[in-house]
Amino acid sequence: LGCTWYRTPEGERYYENHYGYIDERGKTIIPFRFQEAHNFNKYGVAVVSKMTDSFFHLIDLEGNEIPDTRFPYISYYDYDDRYLEFSRDDEDEALIGLYDTKERKVLIEPRFSDVSITNDNHILVCERDGEYGVSDFRQYYINRNGEFLC
Repeated sequence: LGCTWYRTPEGERYYENHYGYIDERGKTIIPFRFQEAHNFNKYGVAVVSKMTDSFFHLIDLEGNEIPDTRFPYISYYDYDDRYLEFSRDDEDEALIGLYDTKERKVLIEPRFSDVSITNDNHILVCERDGEYGVSDFRQYYINRNGEFLC
């Protein structure tokens, strides 16, 4: 929808984006109230950020925020992706977890340094103990319940 420009009390120029969702006829389906809005995946979940905070949120097709999905980091995804990487911390080397957009729940709380989805049942994860570059590095597969696979 565009931007709204204004001046802060300190005199700085600032703007807010206004994103929402329309249907194929141009009718507004979800109001233009987001600072950032991404496409819905095939499970009906989209990543948005609000103008009121600096977090990412997940919404459903009606524009309702999915409970307990306020994260400082969420990975962007393709239409077919079921899982989203997220962090509960906004540090550069924050630990990563997985959110299941089909089941609408946290699959794995953040505890990995890297995550690669191979399919719905096999997830390659990496863990590090210690500082980056001088750490004990482990890589293994888990299933979608977070259980170790041989």
